[in-house]
Amino acid sequence: MYSSGRDVPDVLAGILETRGDVSLALARELTKQYEEWLTGSVSEVLADWNANPRKGEVTIVVDRPPETVVDDAALSALLETHSVAEVVELTGVSKRRVYQLSIQKKKNRYTKYIIFDVSLILHLNIHMDYLIYLHQYVL
Repeated sequence: MYSSGRDVPDVLAGILETRGDVSLALARELTKQYEEWLTGSVSEVLADWNANPRKGEVTIVVDRPPETVVDDAALSALLETHSVAEVVELTGVSKRRVYQLSIQKKKNRYTKYIIFDVSLILHLNIHMDYLIYLHQYVL
């Protein structure tokens, strides 16, 4: 985000209030002779800025929040009744992780059916037409 030097304390206080004491980088006067970088937690950068206020154009880059720790079993349970997007919104877990888990879950479900179909053919000698019907309409 972009800000002026005089607004930096208010912006950093807002970040501290909404996101907590996350890491960030603050760059002042980018691409100019007096370019300056401050990095650290929000409270560290805010203390440094308040000790020595500066003027000029400021760019602030805030680190993304840490991923929520949720085990795969809990995510699988949520995927039973919710879509991938809903699980991501509810838990804060990355979309990629939830999507990969849903794909794995679908593969496991189909693998179970394939094993079931093969066991029917081998052990019960079910007619192939009935098996195709069973697979298309029942499963």
